[in-house]
Amino acid sequence: MIVARHAPWLAGTGLACSFLGLTAMLVNGMVDLPLIMMAGIDDRTGFADLATKLDMQLPIVSYLFPLYLLGTIMLAAALWRTKTVPRWSAVCIGAGGLFPIAIITGIGATTLVIAAIRIAGAIPLVKTLLNKSAADR
Repeated sequence: MIVARHAPWLAGTGLACSFLGLTAMLVNGMVDLPLIMMAGIDDRTGFADLATKLDMQLPIVSYLFPLYLLGTIMLAAALWRTKTVPRWSAVCIGAGGLFPIAIITGIGATTLVIAAIRIAGAIPLVKTLLNKSAADR
């Protein structure tokens, strides 16, 4: 809310990109789930066709997951520009956009570190929002 007033283009575009990127990650997860579940089934004759179709005909939205990184960087830039939170907080939130890249590369421990950095960066933002909300009452 505070960021949207000071940097509306960055905040709005960043939010839209992040939403599309998260939607793409959800679609990818929903497509991969049947394939992962098939691993424990002995008779896969019916599932072989499903796997081939899912592999060949992915929805176009599933390729939009890099927008999450772009949107996160834009949101971090909007936070940096407004100076409503410490600069380190904006950098940590921007670094949180690397989360899907760490998942795709299969580096599990890195995802925990990136998530922790993003959460740490969000703490001053949440604190600012709560203080603003209490002051408005």
